[in-house]
Amino acid sequence: MRVVLSALLFGTALFFYINTAAQPTPSPSNQQATADNSQKHIQTDPNESLWDRTTNDPVALYTFVLTVFTGILATVSIFQWRALGRAENISRITASAAKKSADAAYSSTRPYVLLDGIHITRREFPGEPIKPNAWTTEVRFKNAGNTPAKIETVDVTLSPLEELSEVPDYGSAFKPMVVYTLTPNQTYTTQGIGPADTVATKNGKPVDFVIYGRIIYRDMSGNLCRTGFAQQISPHMPVCSGIKNEAYTYIE
Repeated sequence: MRVVLSALLFGTALFFYINTAAQPTPSPSNQQATADNSQKHIQTDPNESLWDRTTNDPVALYTFVLTVFTGILATVSIFQWRALGRAENISRITASAAKKSADAAYSSTRPYVLLDGIHITRREFPGEPIKPNAWTTEVRFKNAGNTPAKIETVDVTLSPLEELSEVPDYGSAFKPMVVYTLTPNQTYTTQGIGPADTVATKNGKPVDFVIYGRIIYRDMSGNLCRTGFAQQISPHMPVCSGIKNEAYTYIE
């Protein structure tokens, strides 16, 4: 479209150039007569329309046609610019959709090693009175994904609830022995840990403990994955409940 409009513009300009060049050059007397006639024409036709003035004057007509074609070219350029903007937007949407599709495909095939349960065992002997925080807990996790997971490390930490920081600190975490590879639907339970009797109470009151940690593993392509978990354990009963803190409970 742009090439066609440019060709029309060039042809129109060439036509007016040839038409103007072919007209005979008037003699001085004719020029004077023409000037007089033009003066008379202006004086006798003061209400001549803009269209009549344009069509009677080749230069004015050429300028008019040039202006029209320039406007057409400008309009076409605007439409092309908008079309390019739409194309760019479509490309962006397509790329985003492709990424989401790839992420969804990966999510359906990657391993997911998740917390599968906390097993709590009371340490009192039969007939012995219940003591605060006399328990041992084991962490059980499971590969809920569709592909094997290569376990790198498991960090498990006990902390009083009132001393729990905003972000987890795994620096002094207990690192239980784990299996190297966890196949789909396979579970694994770590060794048990529990608080010492010396920290079971504070100022004569039972301490509320939280067991938290993370599981670090890789998929079959070597991509690093993490799962964080945290559970609050009752000081008197073998029960636990989750805590709402995304810094501790996450799946990456």
